Amino acid sequence: MRVIKYCPVLLFFIAVFLVAIRTPMQSDDYTYMFIGTNFSDHLHHYMTWSGRLVADYVSGFLLGHLNYITYSFLNVAALITMISCISMLPSAATGMLRFSPFNFTIIAFLYWIANPNLGQTTFWIVGSANYLWTNMFISLFLVCYFHLARKEKNTALSTLLLLIAALLAGCSNENTSIVTFIVVVVCSFIFINKATSVISLVGILIGALTLLLSPGNYLRNSNSSFDYWHNMSIVDKLWEHFYKRFPDAVASYWQVYLIAILALAVVSVVGLKDKKTILFSVVFMIGSLMANAAFIGSPTMPARALSGGLFFALISLSFIVHEASAGDKIYSVPFKIVSLCFALIYFIPSYLALLYVFNETTYQAKVRDAILEKGRQDNVPVVDIPQWYFTRTAKVSDRFDTFHSHSIKKYYGVNDFKVTNVSFDYGQLLKAEKILVNKSLMGKSVLENIYMYKDLVTNRNHVVFELTNDDSESYNDDYIMVNHIYGNGEGFIKADARINLQPIGNHQYIDTVYHDIDRKDIVMMVVGIHKKSTGELLSRIEIKP
Repeated sequence: MRVIKYCPVLLFFIAVFLVAIRTPMQSDDYTYMFIGTNFSDHLHHYMTWSGRLVADYVSGFLLGHLNYITYSFLNVAALITMISCISMLPSAATGMLRFSPFNFTIIAFLYWIANPNLGQTTFWIVGSANYLWTNMFISLFLVCYFHLARKEKNTALSTLLLLIAALLAGCSNENTSIVTFIVVVVCSFIFINKATSVISLVGILIGALTLLLSPGNYLRNSNSSFDYWHNMSIVDKLWEHFYKRFPDAVASYWQVYLIAILALAVVSVVGLKDKKTILFSVVFMIGSLMANAAFIGSPTMPARALSGGLFFALISLSFIVHEASAGDKIYSVPFKIVSLCFALIYFIPSYLALLYVFNETTYQAKVRDAILEKGRQDNVPVVDIPQWYFTRTAKVSDRFDTFHSHSIKKYYGVNDFKVTNVSFDYGQLLKAEKILVNKSLMGKSVLENIYMYKDLVTNRNHVVFELTNDDSESYNDDYIMVNHIYGNGEGFIKADARINLQPIGNHQYIDTVYHDIDRKDIVMMVVGIHKKSTGELLSRIEIKP
């Protein structure tokens, strides 16, 4: 039985790891890979860009010294550690430190479905170092603090470890460091061991000052792109933040609030076993609000930065759920069933969609790698690479970052690059059904191949036409790509599309979508070029797949 209760941990780890190993390098990953753990590079970064020493060293270490599988494994391990700590905090604060399978499961599901930016805070390595790993260090600190602060005396070793954890927690993030400090101040009036609280506050304060007083923070904040914010009056800033940004930020955790309300309803019926539970829950919920309110001083409030508010909201929920699930079985069992069913309704489709989407990006990465390698070999002045393409996800913010760091040039050894948006899953060029055509379409342009695939999330069928670059400039808005699909019955399905040439490598591509017929029922396709102004069909090619 002792082993069985940890099954949710193993299952969630495997589920998240399957997504993590399908997440390609992206955005600033290339930059921090080159920085590694080099002290002079980090000092320069601290002086000119950011005070997040802990996050920056985590990024550099993972990307600069470990292989893809290893750092993906450790990244998921950090998530599991954080969720485990959150789920065990109530027992650490009110009694013996114990693991609750239900607490862990509901917190894990809610972290996933209520996350304002899952892709950038959990799977993008640099993003996870800044938000997931730093929150993990805070959660480890809080478990240590809550566990030790209830004791009258602690060993020198445990006190030293607590101080180190406090330093890491303080140097986490600008908003979470402040909230963590305030939480400990409040808790110092509750716990008997005042020395533990003082040591914790000293550690957090040193870490926070190291973070907040970084010269790089001020240099970045003085960037001219933020002049609009600096020129606003304090009244305008308050209005902008608390009436526009703050409400949306707080509302993004609505799933957490819903479970909290349900748990409070159960607790109101069965009563409290420990009144401190409600007190701690309120403290951390206020902390969640403060984490988002702290952005009053920031000109930007990206979705990934809201992870701090979610983190404290989940801790608040953990206390109430702990109390509700430990009460009379007449109420606790239905509460558990309803909570898990609600979470699963959102988690399952969200997870399956993200797993599919990230799996497709691994093939897109191979296409991009081949283009960049070819550009390096041919010494191309500017290599044109396609932007990441994402099909439907539960939330747009579930996707990873699409910014392209200039360090990509150094990584691939190319002179320069540019990014072009693409409207179809070009990773399918490596695995979709391929039909050889190799016939003239218009002028010098040759239709070489046709790719057919089905998007498993949207359930849409795609036909992608691969054209040579020759004479591609002749196509304009007056031309239509004809695609008539014939099945076993009479008539045909019209899947025509305007010609929107999309360059990928040495070819141009046109994407069309068709409905109402399965691929196995297609017996023939008639494709060609139609000129709208004259009604003339300039070319006609019959294809029997």
